[in-house]
Amino acid sequence: MQPASTREQIFSLLRTGGPMTAARLSRHLGIGITAVRQHLERLRAEGWVEVVGLQRGRGRPGQLFSLTSEADRLFPQGYEALALDLLEAVLRLPQGQTLLRRLLAARRRLWLERYAPRLAGRPLAERLDRVTEVFNERGGLAHYAAQADGSYLLTKYHCNISTVASRYPIFCQEERAWLQEALEAQVEVVGLRSTGGRFCQFRIVPGLAGAASARPGGGG
Repeated sequence: MQPASTREQIFSLLRTGGPMTAARLSRHLGIGITAVRQHLERLRAEGWVEVVGLQRGRGRPGQLFSLTSEADRLFPQGYEALALDLLEAVLRLPQGQTLLRRLLAARRRLWLERYAPRLAGRPLAERLDRVTEVFNERGGLAHYAAQADGSYLLTKYHCNISTVASRYPIFCQEERAWLQEALEAQVEVVGLRSTGGRFCQFRIVPGLAGAASARPGGGG
């Protein structure tokens, strides 16, 4: 195992020990206080660390540094394991498959309602702009490109539920269904991370939704 970097050690110390001064961090890390302050300033600029007060005592008061709420993302969250456990529990219930389908259909309706103000009354290209924004807000690293035949190719380079989707393809099917309804266009699956592809990719064809069908597992 590689030794933790200085910034990783700072994250760990502030998480386990609470707010600390640069001097105290310097003692824990065994490096000079000037180097510690340089690290802290970089971490403040990146949004991971903030000053939350002063520690008073003999001499000049020292600033107390703490992790920001954004820094929670730097530590393991366990959401994926929780999601898998909940899905397994649902599927063990009587009519579990039906319950899961109803739950995901309700989630799709929720998304349609939530993002309707961004999409309503817009042409397809503008809807694609807004849908791409939604994916990127959720970490999808998405973009789309117009094709010579008048269709569009929408690509998501990251799927933040890929482990869940690989075990439960219905999540991919629901994402495709949401895209089709949100864009009011035909959506065909080109590739999926959950089935071994490098990324998730969809071909968007102008026209009434529902006329095209995706292959099994369509969406991710």
